[in-house]
Amino acid sequence: MNDVERARAILTEALREAFVQLFAQQGARAREDAPDHKPLPGSGVAHVAACIGFAHPSLKGSLTAYLPAAVLAKTLPISAAGACPEVLHDWAGEIANQLLGRMKNTFFAYGVDWAMGMPTIIVGTDYEVVSPREARSSWHSFECCDQLVFVHLDTMIDPKIVLRESSGDDSMGVTEGDAFLF
Repeated sequence: MNDVERARAILTEALREAFVQLFAQQGARAREDAPDHKPLPGSGVAHVAACIGFAHPSLKGSLTAYLPAAVLAKTLPISAAGACPEVLHDWAGEIANQLLGRMKNTFFAYGVDWAMGMPTIIVGTDYEVVSPREARSSWHSFECCDQLVFVHLDTMIDPKIVLRESSGDDSMGVTEGDAFLF
């Protein structure tokens, strides 16, 4: 397996682990659903989507999480009673941010420290993600709070990417689950 294939495999596994761990931290059990399962266009199901990009000279892409409002309300770290839509939208952005941050921590151990963008929130019932032609995209679905949550990952990996194994001395910089304000 070359480093491009290895990077894709690490990305996929890091996303799976990040999702399950993040929601467990919020007191919700999450498990992976069927591979390549994606939202059906025209379903009329309302979702809040949070999209966040990342970039490194050898790796770039974006992660989009499609979250039903019920999942957002049940996993909100503060009382959801009376939570206005803006609070749920902020939480959706924070979920995308934390998912990608956990994935970033995984890659940091391989010598790849990418920059992250700011989450963009999309609210609606029927929308579709269109990936750039040169990107490799994948869908991931998870069951959480008796609902399906979908995550779309677009990546472009330079064939010259180098993944180095960590000696174990590397520090991640930010502890997973901590807020990092900038």
